[in-house]
Amino acid sequence: MSKYFVARIYPNGSKSSIGGQYEDGFMKASIRELGTYTVAVDTVPPEIIPINKNQWGRNGKIVYRLKDKETGIRSYRGTVDGKYALFGRPNIVKSYWEYKIDPKRVNKGGKHVVELTVTDNCGNETVSRETFVW
Repeated sequence: MSKYFVARIYPNGSKSSIGGQYEDGFMKASIRELGTYTVAVDTVPPEIIPINKNQWGRNGKIVYRLKDKETGIRSYRGTVDGKYALFGRPNIVKSYWEYKIDPKRVNKGGKHVVELTVTDNCGNETVSRETFVW
């Protein structure tokens, strides 16, 4: 996976990713608007921020905020004690990903490990491992 992407440059100097692929020595992308574009490089992995970690066990919810400054989040995968955990986005505006702890899948009354792996659109990856008691 290439670390390159095509970005649109706005009059105020900010830029946003429109994607693109590196093929045969060229960047290829589909654009729908005229403007100024550049080829940029994304080598910075996404950021994973635990939200209210000390309350996960009390309120039965594991909450993270995921951020990527350049190309955006491509995929994420969460596990609790090595078992798949389905994280959802109840609040898209705040970029929170949440897992409601399922008592059928997670045993109550012990220490648990949650692992979240996040990959951005250029293949940069971050893994977060946290423990909590529930």
